[in-house]
Amino acid sequence: MLKKILIGIGALAALVLLAVAALFFFVDANTFKPRIEQAVSEQLKRTLRIDGDLQLAVFPRIAIALPKTTLTERGSEKPFAQVESARIAVAVLPLLKGRIEADRVRISGLTATLQQRKDGSTNIDDLIGAEAGEQSKPSGSPSAGTTPQFDIGGIELVDAQLNLRGPDGPLLELSKLNLTTGRLAPQTRTQVTLAGQFASPPSKAQGMAKFDGELDIDLPARRYGVRQLAASSAGRLGADSYELSLSAPQLFFGETTRGETLQVKAKLAGAQTVDVTLDLTGFSGSAEQIAVKALRLSANLQQASRSIVARLDTPAQFAIPAQQLQLPKLAGEVAIEDPALPQKAIKLPLAGSLALDARKQTIDVKLDSKIDDSTLKATVSVAGFAQSKLRFDVDADTLNLDRYLPPEPKGAGAASAPAPTAEPKVDLGALRNLNLDGRVRVGRLQARGIKASDLRIGVKAAGGRLEVMPLAAQLYGGRLDGTAFANAQGNRLGLNAKLADVAIEPLLRDVLDKDLLEGNGNVQLAVSTAGDTVTALKRALDGKAALQLRDGAIKGINIAQKFREARAMLRGGTAEAQIADMTQKTDFTELTASFVITNGVATSDDLDAKSPLLRLGGAGRIDVGAGSIDYTAQVSVVGSLRGQDGRDISELRGLTIPVRLTGPFEKLSYRIDWAGVAKEALKAKATEELKKRISPQIDQQREQIENKAKDALKGLFGR
Repeated sequence: MLKKILIGIGALAALVLLAVAALFFFVDANTFKPRIEQAVSEQLKRTLRIDGDLQLAVFPRIAIALPKTTLTERGSEKPFAQVESARIAVAVLPLLKGRIEADRVRISGLTATLQQRKDGSTNIDDLIGAEAGEQSKPSGSPSAGTTPQFDIGGIELVDAQLNLRGPDGPLLELSKLNLTTGRLAPQTRTQVTLAGQFASPPSKAQGMAKFDGELDIDLPARRYGVRQLAASSAGRLGADSYELSLSAPQLFFGETTRGETLQVKAKLAGAQTVDVTLDLTGFSGSAEQIAVKALRLSANLQQASRSIVARLDTPAQFAIPAQQLQLPKLAGEVAIEDPALPQKAIKLPLAGSLALDARKQTIDVKLDSKIDDSTLKATVSVAGFAQSKLRFDVDADTLNLDRYLPPEPKGAGAASAPAPTAEPKVDLGALRNLNLDGRVRVGRLQARGIKASDLRIGVKAAGGRLEVMPLAAQLYGGRLDGTAFANAQGNRLGLNAKLADVAIEPLLRDVLDKDLLEGNGNVQLAVSTAGDTVTALKRALDGKAALQLRDGAIKGINIAQKFREARAMLRGGTAEAQIADMTQKTDFTELTASFVITNGVATSDDLDAKSPLLRLGGAGRIDVGAGSIDYTAQVSVVGSLRGQDGRDISELRGLTIPVRLTGPFEKLSYRIDWAGVAKEALKAKATEELKKRISPQIDQQREQIENKAKDALKGLFGR
């Protein structure tokens, strides 16, 4: 891109020189302005407008002062470049011999736009000979078959503006650009100073740039090189400061490419400091095929107490016309130090390869790594740079992410709770430009306490929607099968999953840090939500859930034990409210329940739990958004308590006892209304006594009626 810019500027200077050569034969240059403009139109299919009079001096040098001049795009009236004024003086006799000897060239107020199209061509290809326009060059001209020699006293560019645009919009804007060079000639040391303002959407930069070195240009041999090249720039990038430098002691390109070292350094300092150094050593090959013996990239990022140091080494091959880069043997390491990490420090070795094709806009990467006891293999491919299609495949035999992830913050007490702050936003907008297709396979995984094996994940993203399919793993003695999605439209999330034959106790403990249930069985979940914060997502949760467990227990209360203590409660007729004690539990042989979730609240009215002693039904709600529960279980005694503690409370048999569970998840409590139970028990006892008293009378009357009926039947049939 930079090469085309320089060639484009040179092409503008060549237009000026062509005008000078024509004016050598004519005294009144303004008379031929229409002819010059017509020639440009016919030769270049562009429009040249010279606003004002040309000022011409003929001897001993041809000197011309150009007024405001505009050149349009090819085949269009849209402006391509404009200069407010320009002046150049060329010696006459060397010009006739095909050699350009000029004083300092001064161009003021240059404005130009360089446009790169989607096919890789630019809007100056016709000016630099990329099209058939070169064939119109007269065979008898001094430059036919040879390249003109030049000796220019220097170039001065004052208050210029260059705009670089890509296929999808602006790339870089250089404004208030001032450039000054020393003498420009083959085999001549040249100093160049450059200063200006730089802007690149969406970030902005301002800075100064300097260049110093010896240019070695042999146009007939097509040989270009530099000696003792030193270039630097410093300024600000937004709120940060930057420094950029480039050095090359000796570097030549042509039929034979050779060079010692090219080094590029960059530093960005602000909220975090980033230092990057690129060293290329041992150049060989040609101008079209350049081989580098060793490419070393080192980077250091420092942010507060965290530091990341990366190093990468590889040989490299550059195919210039094909715009290809090959890094066949990547070897390096990424080292992370952070007090917040469980291990404090991590080292991640890297090995693999990279292939880049800028013309086809593709990148292919293969990586192998060994970290602790984990072996990782990954392939990544990128197609298209503006709107990338990303494909990846990742394999790991074992992966314990808890070793490398900072621990989740624990809730502080009320006395030390910080002042409330705005909740971070959840924004899925990045999905709109994501085109993704990938697979992840992990033999054994641990992440945030969750343990799984044989993990398989498929990911696809397009049109602002991300699909996870499949989502499968072996975990907690059972299996997970499901799908998930995320949609930028409406900021929506969804999950459809089935857990089969899982142990519910360790699952709840590892996932939710809760100890509420024991047992093995199935869990089904089909939910979706939308919102821009975690709280909003919880409160908008909709869907269904179902639970089927066997041979387990409900944690927090031992109902059987409470019934053993019921005699005193029945006599006193009081209500009992207590904090749930997770060391206590109520056993069951099977338990089922289903939930309908609306606006973050899960309601259930079909709890059914069974044991040899008890039957549990119930209804209530779980407020996911508020993190609280209000559920009432209806407990019935169906068996005898004798034998478990030597006491029997037969009067409770057949009664239904309400047990209400309430409170936040972190501090659940239950309440049993023993007064109500006592009333029901007394009613049941009174009913039983009444039955005992009237039962003999009823039996006696029943016998008398039966006897009379028998006598009547005998008389009827004559027996």
